[in-house]
Amino acid sequence: MPNMTLAYAIQALSGVDASDESSSAQQKAFVAKKSYDKRRFNGKCFYCKKTGHKETECRKKKADEERGQVAR
Repeated sequence: MPNMTLAYAIQALSGVDASDESSSAQQKAFVAKKSYDKRRFNGKCFYCKKTGHKETECRKKKADEERGQVAR
């Protein structure tokens, strides 16, 4: 099995045919979703207290800064 390709490993583990074109699209979608999940911050923003982003990425904080409502 050392010569097994990623496509065939996925096929073996998931039961999806690696030669099927739609499975290729599904694999790309899975990889894209997986990379997005890695980027997403699971903690809570210290500014607005919502989950999914950091204070430096906070849309509410940026909007408040534009209005001059945030102490820097």
